[in-house]
Amino acid sequence: MKIHAFAGLLALAVSASAGTTSPAVSCSSLAGLSLVNTQILSATKESTPVPHCAVIGIINKRVSAQDPDHFTYGIGFQVNLPDAWVGRFELEGGSGTDGTLHRPLGSAGFELSRGWAVASDDGGHEDSPNPALGGYADDDNNAGGQSHFAVDEQARIDYGYNGIAQTTLIAKQIIAAYYGQGPKFSYLWGCSNERTRRHCCGRTHSRRV
Repeated sequence: MKIHAFAGLLALAVSASAGTTSPAVSCSSLAGLSLVNTQILSATKESTPVPHCAVIGIINKRVSAQDPDHFTYGIGFQVNLPDAWVGRFELEGGSGTDGTLHRPLGSAGFELSRGWAVASDDGGHEDSPNPALGGYADDDNNAGGQSHFAVDEQARIDYGYNGIAQTTLIAKQIIAAYYGQGPKFSYLWGCSNERTRRHCCGRTHSRRV
């Protein structure tokens, strides 16, 4: 299934009440989910804006050999899975150089509330320590600041397009494990530099995601 980029709210007009799917397994069980090159750090129930399961993890966590600071890198992600799912999935885009894992609610701010599964990623690097990901960061104020990650080739690739692709693939596996089926429709919505990332991702991984 391809990711469909969109800039408007047309798809959001679909009623969230028209056919929903409940979880097939418990939220906490996702913490033990075995996924290739991926660590699930937490899977917890949350109640706002609607009851959902919040899954946080890291893809390809590593210590850089190219970075003189030998910082830790990886694609941090979060997937929010509503208790009443309407079969739709959105990867929420970032902006600028990314570097922060946001709690995804949907790029319009209410997709999760309408029963969508939503995900976000940090572009493969963290500007400041995030306890949810283990507290690593890769900024060096004396060597590029928030752009310091660019000294690492894989971090550049992850920021450029791979973070989107890998997060989408992993998120869909988590969705399938939780509901017993994958999404019927998938979307990527972002602005600013996220438009470039999704374009590169689409050209590179269109047959995979």
